[in-house]
Amino acid sequence: MPRALTAEEIAQVEDDFAAAALRAKQAGFDGVQVHCAHGYLFSQFIDPAHNKRADAYGGSVENRFRIVEETLRKVKDAVGGTFPVFIKIHCNAVEGDAQFASDLVYMLKAAAALGVEAAEISGFDFAKQPRDKRLYYMERARRAREASGLPVILVGGIRTLAEMDEVLEGGLDMVSLSRPFVCQPDILKRLQAGESSKCIGCFGCFSCYQKTGKRCVLH
Repeated sequence: MPRALTAEEIAQVEDDFAAAALRAKQAGFDGVQVHCAHGYLFSQFIDPAHNKRADAYGGSVENRFRIVEETLRKVKDAVGGTFPVFIKIHCNAVEGDAQFASDLVYMLKAAAALGVEAAEISGFDFAKQPRDKRLYYMERARRAREASGLPVILVGGIRTLAEMDEVLEGGLDMVSLSRPFVCQPDILKRLQAGESSKCIGCFGCFSCYQKTGKRCVLH
């Protein structure tokens, strides 16, 4: 059965993230991203549907974001102010979604105050999106960008150059692709050459992986 982390264990998790970020810098990487989405540890802390703690790390958005805030501070101290640090965060929630949209703005402002350079916006339900849906979280990401002032990267349901233009023209700062690269690692060159993405979206990719162990239905 799962149990709540102790305060000492939380501090160790934070220290481990900082140590990992420093190793990435020493290995020659250009930056790091702290993952706060898709049900991983920090995602569970910031989401009230998962976080049922009654201490300084549960309840209010300030408390739920505390482990991320402390981690970001330690990461920044470890890698220095000139090494880029991003966060990836989900913008919606299975419970209290409207309140979570407000909480997101607080979290992005807090990240910006710590010197985080940008936030990649995703959602908890990206794998359930219909195959033909595009720009899954565009509107919420746009509103969060306006309210927080932190540069925002959109990910999810982006398959064409026109969709990339729509993201940038809509007020967001960057575009992120994931599964299209799994399907076609040279996807950008293909799009620039007038070809189209063969990636059919998360639903097909995940269902195929669950059945066959393959990461892409086309390869």
